Amino acid sequence: MFLFIKNAVNSILNFCFPSLCSGCNTILFNQELHICLKCQLNLPKTNFKSQDNNYTANIFKGRIPIEYANSYLYFRKKGIAQNLVHQIKYKKNLELGKYLGQQFGLDILEQIKNNPPDIITCVPLHKKKLKLRGYNQSESIATGISESLNIPFNPSIILKQTNSDSQTKKSRFNRWLNVDTKFILNPSFDIKNKHILIVDDVITTGATIETCGQLVLSQENTKTSFLSLCLSTH
Repeated sequence: MFLFIKNAVNSILNFCFPSLCSGCNTILFNQELHICLKCQLNLPKTNFKSQDNNYTANIFKGRIPIEYANSYLYFRKKGIAQNLVHQIKYKKNLELGKYLGQQFGLDILEQIKNNPPDIITCVPLHKKKLKLRGYNQSESIATGISESLNIPFNPSIILKQTNSDSQTKKSRFNRWLNVDTKFILNPSFDIKNKHILIVDDVITTGATIETCGQLVLSQENTKTSFLSLCLSTH
């Protein structure tokens, strides 16, 4: 009887307040989760399966020695990926971030199986911004990746010590100027002899995640790899 009432209440709630697709804002069917089937089929996946013709990895060539780098989706203005990032970053849709991270993790299982990381972490927010916003969107993505890859996640390996302005509207050159020494390694954790995978929401110039990677590589016998939910090529 209780289960019948519960299902009836859920049906009424779903009718009155239907779940909407995070990609196109249409009503989701019962079997659809976060994203409708049409948007799923039209996700702008990069399909970077290796270092060959991998734009994300190529960004860092000659800049930092990484094991591998990958991005799940191409970020284009007014596109599906932009809508998804907006939902995660500004609408606190952390379940969507986790879901996409899980899908990304499943997508790269083959790529990393011969060189898996020891720990997954993410690009941090300054504690003031984290307190104001209440969450780090990259953490939700990294959590999903961690679950799919079955690799431990620690969001506190890298700390942000300067609360810099948003990078969103800065030029590529000014993004570089805005990063420099704004991150530090957390002295509470010893990452020597570890392979650290760093996750960000969007890679554009790669300046931010590269700075985090350089910190990891400053420790003895460490390796680093980069993942981002999206890659912006504009």
